Amino acid sequence: EQELRRRKAAAARRAKRAAAPAGTGAGADLSHASAVPTFAHLEAGLGGQAGLTTGRVGDPESRPSGSLAGGSAWSTIKLAIAAQVLSEAGGPTGLDRADDDLIRKALTASDNAAAAALFEKLSAAHGGVEGAAAAVEQPLRAAGDRATAVSTQGRGEFSPYGQTEWSLVDQHRFVSRLVAGCVPDSASAEHI
Repeated sequence: EQELRRRKAAAARRAKRAAAPAGTGAGADLSHASAVPTFAHLEAGLGGQAGLTTGRVGDPESRPSGSLAGGSAWSTIKLAIAAQVLSEAGGPTGLDRADDDLIRKALTASDNAAAAALFEKLSAAHGGVEGAAAAVEQPLRAAGDRATAVSTQGRGEFSPYGQTEWSLVDQHRFVSRLVAGCVPDSASAEHI
């Protein structure tokens, strides 16, 4: 419990430092705050839609900005796949070396073949793609996401799970709870 609080506090401090615009740290002169660019300014300069959410680590509530509210999960869903594989292994100590290597490649190198192998493992354990998709939804639900349905339909050579429509608010909810060590469990979250 105390270790989890310490991790949450450290993650919150890191997130706060990373989110603060240059010159807004402790003691900064904010008398010219209107000169600090907003996300709307950034989005306008991109020539397309953009979106982001901000919030506190561990808090499922977030503040969305921009015109893009969600889209295909693509590589983001790899976090939920890894979380479910870890859950089914009973945590990091239950992983075999091959699955640990696949998780590392899927998350650190965005290796699509590694993610596909992990999803195939879930498919084999849960009776096919539909069962694997339902299994990947488990850590999403544990984080409080009641809406996202992991896709079972691929498009061209693209993975079915990558086609999952996932709102930025629900992605934020999942990642926030993951970073806080609440999903799937603190040891697995730390491993991820």
